Amino acid sequence: MITLYDHIQQLHSELRNSIPRRERAAITAELKKAIAEQTMLDRELDQALEALIGEPLRPTPMSSPCNSPTASARAARKYQGDWRGSDPPRPKRERNR
Repeated sequence: MITLYDHIQQLHSELRNSIPRRERAAITAELKKAIAEQTMLDRELDQALEALIGEPLRPTPMSSPCNSPTASARAARKYQGDWRGSDPPRPKRERNR
């Protein structure tokens, strides 16, 4: 039996391949469902562990300029590109003549 994590990884790899649009939509929907299920299971596990040890597992983040919403928005705008695909464009190499 395949684990949920392995199933999610398999769906990610299927999306990386060139597939028809309809099949891509079906895989994307299945991937979203699997990620939601994994998130729910993680949340339930965290709650059970917090109840067991009596303190939060994840400490609250300290206030810093890097954690502010405006800094996050600036960073998101900075890294939004107009390229297609998952990798940023590579710089062009100069030819030696």
